[in-house]
Amino acid sequence: MVRNFAFEISRITPRKNWVLRFIKRHKDKIKSSYLTLADIARKRADNSYQYKLFYELLKEKIEKYKIKVHNMYNMDKKGFLISVLNKSKRIYTKLEVV
Repeated sequence: MVRNFAFEISRITPRKNWVLRFIKRHKDKIKSSYLTLADIARKRADNSYQYKLFYELLKEKIEKYKIKVHNMYNMDKKGFLISVLNKSKRIYTKLEVV
């Protein structure tokens, strides 16, 4: 999915390690770190109605943009995940302190 978004913006097919190079170029604005276990508050926030809405929207986007399964990545409001063996790495924007 991210690869498709990058292609739509640049009209250039991203290469294998483009994410790592992108992070290096924009290290003042984005950051990556390994995930920790979800806390109890996040677990309590589970809501089946919201999940249903999300997956309906996701299905629309997959069909609209003709996204293939091998181009899908796990993404949420905090960033997208890149699998690293048994660990997962998250990429997200840095917060600006005003």
